[in-house]
Amino acid sequence: MNGDEILGVLREIRDEAKQTNVRLDQTNARLDQTNARLTSLEGRVDFLERRLSKGFSEMSESLNALARAQADGELRLATEVVSLANVTRELRDVIAENLTNHEKRLKTLEKHNGPRKR
Repeated sequence: MNGDEILGVLREIRDEAKQTNVRLDQTNARLDQTNARLTSLEGRVDFLERRLSKGFSEMSESLNALARAQADGELRLATEVVSLANVTRELRDVIAENLTNHEKRLKTLEKHNGPRKR
């Protein structure tokens, strides 16, 4: 190989290296864009995580309040059922007593006036 051929080969190598550097610069620019998008995405994911965490916490508090309200309602209902059962027993006793009194009065009247004819 003579000097001109060697110089030609070296120029080709230089030109290829320049093209490779241009492609590397383009790749680096795309990587920078990708990194910027990833950083933005990371911020949005962090925001969503905080928002979801807060939402779940609020939902948990609401469910706990609802459970307490339901338990309170069930307790009030049970108290009223017991009260109603007591009133029903008292009413039954009054009705039974009145029935007994009426039967006694009827027997007394029948003794006094004689049996009733139908």
